[in-house]
Amino acid sequence: MYAAAPGAKLILGDPERWFDPNAFALPPAGMYGNLGRNVLEGPGLVSLDLALHKVLWRTERHSVRLRVEAFNIANHPNFQIPSVLTLFTSTLDRVGSAGRITETATTSRQIQLALKWVF
Repeated sequence: MYAAAPGAKLILGDPERWFDPNAFALPPAGMYGNLGRNVLEGPGLVSLDLALHKVLWRTERHSVRLRVEAFNIANHPNFQIPSVLTLFTSTLDRVGSAGRITETATTSRQIQLALKWVF
């Protein structure tokens, strides 16, 4: 059940507290809540990859090529959805770690080099 004031900010955007778990309450026993579908949204995903290659040396039968690939060049942290989506325990107490993001969805910046001899 949505218990926050109308217009209150639900998505806080901090990995320690992505959404406000205090904005939700349990509905009375035997009643449905008033929360709609897709109220929560996860963090976005931003990734910029780049690849460059150059022929360093070439003859009639042989060539040497250099390739450089970089993944997530901006080194932008892409966070996973919050790990604990349960807000209440079986004893109706609040879960303290609700809304906390503990993982990233992609790796950090990676650069790799390749040297290829074609004969």
